[in-house]
Amino acid sequence: MIVIATNNGKIYLERLLNSISDLGINEKILIVDTGSTDDNHLNYLKELENLENITVTQTPYKCYDTGAYMWAYNNFVEDNYHFMHDSIKLKDSEFINNCNSLLNNYDVVSYISFEFVGYGDEDWKQFFLKNAKTYEHEFGIFGPMFSIKRKTLDKLPIKNLTLPINKNQQTAMESIWPTFFLEHKLSIYSMELYNHYRLINDMYSHFEKTLLIRK
Repeated sequence: MIVIATNNGKIYLERLLNSISDLGINEKILIVDTGSTDDNHLNYLKELENLENITVTQTPYKCYDTGAYMWAYNNFVEDNYHFMHDSIKLKDSEFINNCNSLLNNYDVVSYISFEFVGYGDEDWKQFFLKNAKTYEHEFGIFGPMFSIKRKTLDKLPIKNLTLPINKNQQTAMESIWPTFFLEHKLSIYSMELYNHYRLINDMYSHFEKTLLIRK
C-alpha cells in the first residue's frame, strides 16, 4: 500500500496521483489528511473518495507526516507500506516494485537518506532524546519517506514514539526514525545516500530517475 500524507496541497497531491496513474503503478493508495483547512484541497479529497483503489482518511495527528504513517499502521492492515508525502512525483514505473523486491532482503527501504550533521535548537534536541534515548545519530531519512513491512513494524515498540507537534520536531523525526530502526537491529537499504554538502548545494539533481521533490 502506498500511504500518502497530505495537508493543504491539492496541486502537489494531484501531481503525485497523476504520476502514479501515468506510470501504470497498480498498488492500493491510502491518502491520510492531517488536518487540512483549504476548501479546494478538501473538495479534491471528496472527489478522490469515489475512485477505485484509493481510500481517503483523516487522522487526529495534525499536520505532520509521521502522524499520518502511524495512523495508517494502526488502522489499515497491509503487508507492505510505502510511506511518502504529497510533495513528490514518481518518475519510475518500477519504483514500487523495486521497493517491494528490496523488502525481501532488507527491513527498511529508505528513498532518500543523508548524513546527519549537527542538531537543531533545544526543543529539537530534547524531542530527539525522548524518542531515540540517545544523542547519537548516523543519518536521516528525508521526509521521512520509506518502505517497510507490517511484520517489521509489529516487532517494534512503535507506541513508545512521541509524535511531533510542531515543524521543528517533525524535522527531528528525519533522524529519529533511522536511529530507532538501528537501535532495534533493522537493516536499512538506502536508495539514495548523499552527504551534507551535496544536500545543501545540489538538493534536487539526484532524483531524476525515480522521484521529483517539490521545490
